[in-house]
Amino acid sequence: MSYFYRSSSNFFCLPLSLGVLPYRYYDLLLSRRREAHRDKDATDSTVHELAKHAVEHYCESLRVDSKYLFQAMPRLLTLWFDFSLVPDVSPVDKSSRSSSSSGRSSNAKAAARANIHSSSERTPLRLLQGELNKIVRKALATIPPHLWYSSLQQLISRVGHFDSNVVDIVVDALVRIAVAHSRETVWSVAQLLLSNNEARRKAGSTILSQTTQQLSAMGKEQESKAFGNARHLFADLIKHAQFQTNEKKCVFKLTRSVKMTDYVVPNQHTLTVALRPRDALARGEGAEGGSSSTSGTLGSRGVIDKQPARHDPFPRGNIRISKFHEQAVVMSSKARPKKMTLDTTQGETVNYLCKQEKNGDLRKDARLMEFNAVVNRVLARDVAGRHRRLRLRTYAVVCLNEECGLLEWVPQTAPFRTLFAEAYACHPPIENPRFSSPAVRDALTSLQSESRASEMATRFRQEVFGQFTPCFHRWFLQRFLEPTAWFEARTAYTRSVAVWSAVGHVVGLGDRHCENILIDMACGEAVHVDFDCLFDKGVTLNRPEVVPFRLTSHMVEGMGPAGYEGLFRGCMEVTLSVLREHQETLVSVLEPFLHDPTVGWDRQGRAQRPDEDGRAAAGRGAASSSGGEMDPKRVLNTVKGRLKGVYNLRDSHAWDTRQRSSRPKPPTGISDSALEFSVQGQVQRLILEATHDENLAQMYVGWMPWY
Repeated sequence: MSYFYRSSSNFFCLPLSLGVLPYRYYDLLLSRRREAHRDKDATDSTVHELAKHAVEHYCESLRVDSKYLFQAMPRLLTLWFDFSLVPDVSPVDKSSRSSSSSGRSSNAKAAARANIHSSSERTPLRLLQGELNKIVRKALATIPPHLWYSSLQQLISRVGHFDSNVVDIVVDALVRIAVAHSRETVWSVAQLLLSNNEARRKAGSTILSQTTQQLSAMGKEQESKAFGNARHLFADLIKHAQFQTNEKKCVFKLTRSVKMTDYVVPNQHTLTVALRPRDALARGEGAEGGSSSTSGTLGSRGVIDKQPARHDPFPRGNIRISKFHEQAVVMSSKARPKKMTLDTTQGETVNYLCKQEKNGDLRKDARLMEFNAVVNRVLARDVAGRHRRLRLRTYAVVCLNEECGLLEWVPQTAPFRTLFAEAYACHPPIENPRFSSPAVRDALTSLQSESRASEMATRFRQEVFGQFTPCFHRWFLQRFLEPTAWFEARTAYTRSVAVWSAVGHVVGLGDRHCENILIDMACGEAVHVDFDCLFDKGVTLNRPEVVPFRLTSHMVEGMGPAGYEGLFRGCMEVTLSVLREHQETLVSVLEPFLHDPTVGWDRQGRAQRPDEDGRAAAGRGAASSSGGEMDPKRVLNTVKGRLKGVYNLRDSHAWDTRQRSSRPKPPTGISDSALEFSVQGQVQRLILEATHDENLAQMYVGWMPWY
């Protein structure tokens, strides 16, 4: 069977027997047409027709089933927002054009170009934008709110859109979601209510007003009051995050009386939407799909009757906050974040980190957690991934505004640096210099002045690495005394490091020093934190990061006698295979993240900054050498290349910020190539790059490459 499409000037055919869904078919044709006819989006009637069909079929797919939710919903919104930003290039009066663009910002100029025609001039682009608005508005009424909730952050990022028609639909969507799931949505709308941007604050106030009115009209007075009082709760949390003190403890008190039992505990389990069991089982997610009730009954003709059972998309919504503890622990880092504690109505105690991040952007952490959740879903769907229990450890990140947020505290974890020190202290103790001692810092700084990479690597092995004997296995032996527990912990550690290495390479995750990788001391699983250095931002630092991920000698030694051979290599191959198989879904999730106009890509960031005591705290040194905006298309091309097996770290988009001559050369015996490796070949190349002495010798001293 084939699926045909005919436009006024072209004829296309694609066989449905290949498993191509209609929306993917139209989207594929649209992408090819736009690539072949660049800068013609405003006038190309074929592009307009294909865009309309693609958006319609994405909506229809979500009405029928949520099986492809994480592919269809982000792409649907991306196409809609993308075409709403296309400037109309139809002939206009020159004086109008010049006066509309003088002395304005780029966003204002785009708005002027888009609105230069009066509403009476129905240009082809205006007609398309109007039709897309109607399609999306209709979809709001027919697609369940919990499916829109899965792309809540993407919607929130566009409340400042210059097109008032788009803003109205976005606000309506957010209100619809908030009315249906007010207790969960309120934690995401918080960033609008107290935003530093006036337009976003205004949109947040509108959403707050409309949501409370509709909830009251529905007789949900308690939920309405809780949603309205959220502004006061979040304001107090922001003040707490901004509060600076040299004391080890501080007091947190609410300035207004707020009934805390009206708010769900903002953790990963309560704020993650659960799909219907039928859809979850199709993904291999088992009981995590939500309610145990069926979604329908099978009729006599084998068709599911349209009588779906009631589905609870937030089955853990009954876990509420009982109270916040008044005493908060002030952490020792420069930003002075506070470790807060709250009690739940289930009798549990939960910890959070309340912090202000002036240089970084916690919204990056929040969006990457969403991406990691999708990665976990595709790994759970795969037989090999499910058998090996491959996953990324995730946690909730609640953004209160552009700078402040709440991060779910991962209990019983410690950073690599602490555990390495414990390994040296195990009986019998092994003598080693402090990582910040002059013997180490001066030696590494001296050898990095060598012009030849081979000589640099030789000196690194002798003068720096020779002072530290890898012994991480000693920590596992001391921590897990029972043989079965020891074996399971070491296995969990190796598997989690493999998954994080594969995913981290794909998204260009940098700044993986010994403070940003934690170990769960209860099970040995690795947990990564601090995701400010994304999409190869590490290569733009004054001391470029030239390794794809952290795989130092101590980490390898902790995996057992086989090192990275065996379990690590096998798990990494399975992970990359799954990522390749679902690359379309992953790119659909990453694309709106990159196009998010609110994320501060040009901020200096947290990587390589000196701390208050002058040492390289958490691997920070000199500021980044770049501060320009990223080109989302080039970033996506880099990501797509890695999903196809290309090793492109030294040919990444991020190197545009440096002179080509300053790019480091590949290690001796390795040549850069644009060829697509097999999964096994790609893993081999990544391991070679991550463990080669010539690459490790070039890393910043605070990264601690000898560990």
